[in-house]
Parts: sequence; C-alpha cells; structure tokens
Amino acid sequence: ASIMSNDSSSPAPSGGGECDESELWYFAYGANTNVFQLQSKGVVPRESHAAVLRGWRMVFGLKPFMRLMGHMANITPDPSGHVHGVLHRFSHEHMAIIDKMEGEGSTYRREVFDVETYNGMHVKAHAYVCPGPPDRLLEGPPSERYRTIILTGARHHQLHADHVTWLEGVETVKMEHNKDRPKPQMKEDKIWTREQVAASGNHFCLMNYVFDGSALPPMVLKRFKSDLGPPAEYFLLMMIPRDQNTPPAMPKSFQEFSQPQLDFVDMMLEQFEKDHPIVGTCPLPL
Repeated sequence: ASIMSNDSSSPAPSGGGECDESELWYFAYGANTNVFQLQSKGVVPRESHAAVLRGWRMVFGLKPFMRLMGHMANITPDPSGHVHGVLHRFSHEHMAIIDKMEGEGSTYRREVFDVETYNGMHVKAHAYVCPGPPDRLLEGPPSERYRTIILTGARHHQLHADHVTWLEGVETVKMEHNKDRPKPQMKEDKIWTREQVAASGNHFCLMNYVFDGSALPPMVLKRFKSDLGPPAEYFLLMMIPRDQNTPPAMPKSFQEFSQPQLDFVDMMLEQFEKDHPIVGTCPLPL
C-alpha cells in the first residue's frame, strides 16, 4: 500500500519547492503540524503541505524535562521507516521563534532533510531531531494534551490514515485536576514583586505563587521567567490544544483570560505544586 495519502490532489509547493533568501521550508511532525497551535506562538506559515520523510521513524522518545509534560516526539533513523508530517514555508523570523520554543541547540538540533510532498515533489527542508544524550532518549507515553495537538494537525492536513490511526492508538498520560484542593504548603512566606522574581536567578512566578525553579533545566526556567516574552501564564496558554474553532487572538491582559484558560493554568499550577517548592507569593500578572 502507498504510504502517501489517498488524496494527492493538494496544491504543489509554490516556486517548484524553491525558497528565496527570506524563507525556508520546515518539516513538522509533532505539535507544529498544528497551524492553530502555531498561531498562538505568533507564527503563520506562508503555505503548508502534507509530506513524508523517508528513512526515519517517529517516536515519543524524548524524556520530558518535567513530569507533567509527558514524553515528546522525536525521529530516529530507520531504513524502512517513514515519518508523516507537514511541510511549512516560513520566514526566517518565524523560524527563529520556533527555534527558541523548541530549544534548538539544547533540546533539538535543526538539520536539513529531503522531504517528499504527497504529490511527489522533493524539497530540502529543516526539521528537528534530538541526538541525545542517551539518558534523554527514552520512549514513553506523551501527555494526552500533546497527543491531541498532534492529532488535530494530522487530521487538518489530511495526513495518511494509517498515521492518524497510529496516533489515535498511542498510550497517553492524563493530568488530573482538583479545583477544590487545599492551598499548597509554602516553604517560605516571603512577599515578592514580579520584578524581584525576574531579577532572581532560579525563581519564577505562576499565578500568585513564587516557585524555586532550581531543579528545572535552564531552558525551561528561562521560559517561565519570561525571558522569551510575556509572563509564564501566557506561555502556558500556548500549550492549550487548539483547533479551527479556537479564537486565534491571545488575551491582551490577564483579566481577559476565559474560564477554560484559567482552569488550564490552574491545572498546570497544581502539577508545579507537586514538584517545586513554593517560596512566597507575588501579585497576579497584568
């Protein structure tokens, strides 16, 4: 049976698959197959196409930095394998945003591969692969949240039915959320300003709590310390599964968070309460 979609009538990449100096092709096989998820990161592909990478196999084989994240997608060499995904045309500015979000150079390494669109055009495209270290290359279940994001991307771009079926059958871990849980125990009861937390090396704010993030990898701590943009609460909103029915605009202020968004942030807060010491309180974000 063909590993391509039964429907090969989708438009071919523009320009014969060639990019000018301001653009590049990026092959996504994980969460970035989902264009609605990309919108939450401020990234909009100029065009997108279903495609396959031969000689590799997709695995949930990247041990998570944080227990609540579940295992992440990676690709591993396999002479008889193939990876279904989405080929995006990006500006270099948007690729730089994805590099920061994916931890290019620390978690993943961006390499160039020969990728084939479902209508048979070969394109040189960038994709992320994590080469190690070996103690990070451990297969395990992804989070239900992460699998949902990838499934939405696969269905939206009409990736091969066998790939969608495989994703649907992947075992996942689901985060529990107890809205009525008691207030967490605090290691310290210091009152911080958000500016003080930002200036502190190993601390970050989430809602009105200050956490000791010294056990987090530097790249993850940097994200939660807002070094890459808005406060941690906004970063967490990018992790909510999104689809064609999700409003593309992000809230402009914390007061604009919807109840489902607040519930998601609170669910993540509950996970952090289990893994990281709380060393004080701080004001809610603006």
